[in-house]
Amino acid sequence: MAAALVTLELPFFDFDIVELEMKLAGPPRCPHSIMLFRAEIQTGKSNYCLSCTPSGPQGTRNLVIPETLAARPMRANLNSAGECPGCHSHIHEVVSEKIWKCGECGEEFPAPRKRYHG
Repeated sequence: MAAALVTLELPFFDFDIVELEMKLAGPPRCPHSIMLFRAEIQTGKSNYCLSCTPSGPQGTRNLVIPETLAARPMRANLNSAGECPGCHSHIHEVVSEKIWKCGECGEEFPAPRKRYHG
């Protein structure tokens, strides 16, 4: 049995009605049980619910996070392949096949060359 949302309109208290509803009934959710952000409460549709928004969230970046950063060898005074020359981060966004954009500082840098083993 789902908990009913209680909306109170008390002008003499200084609190947010949305916060009160969350405390009483839990976080607001779309019909498919995905939590809603504040901007989505009016529509009742979650940007991250594939049933509500089949095309997926808008305005997000496709970041690539390497599986293991600890396995990379440490080399003094030298950038490793796939590393941002500005902040040395390995998290990046693929702009094109030859250009990557750093996920931390936004600097564009050349993608490492692919090595083909014959």
